[in-house]
Amino acid sequence: VLKCRISRDRTIIVHSGKSPRMEVTMPEERTGDELRRTVAFRRLALLLVVAAILTIALYVLLYWQTGIWQLLVEAGFLGLAIVCAMVATRMVQRGRFDLAGYLSLFGLVVAFCGNELVWDGATVYIAVSGILMALLAGRIVLPHKRSVGIVTALLSGAIIALLNWYQPLPRYDIV
Repeated sequence: VLKCRISRDRTIIVHSGKSPRMEVTMPEERTGDELRRTVAFRRLALLLVVAAILTIALYVLLYWQTGIWQLLVEAGFLGLAIVCAMVATRMVQRGRFDLAGYLSLFGLVVAFCGNELVWDGATVYIAVSGILMALLAGRIVLPHKRSVGIVTALLSGAIIALLNWYQPLPRYDIV
């Protein structure tokens, strides 16, 4: 006859008269704050992934028509941002919210700085949108660490300014 009981620390204890005890700890239930963060994170990730996929499709189509190789480079940066968002979503499912937030902010920085790497004539637009997106996303994915969004926004602005000044690749003028 097996006897089973659940202790206060959510451990299931199973034993019989002759066999040794077996203990299994049940996973913790998520708190209301964790559920809100999960839902907010999934919505943001879905929005960013859908926008990135549509943009990649447009860039590939434009590359076939024009032959501008910078379109493929930016599509690659967007693909890297999608990978970051997907890995971050898996981390959220495992309860690693902070690491997922940092990874998703990294993906945003990569996507926006990739624009500055290959496009000429849009630095102001790229910088303003990248900084605002970093502030907004930082507030959503790491709400208890407000300084992270600000630091990410400043870092994005600095990288964009550095790429505009240094120009390591030939850039295509989009104006």
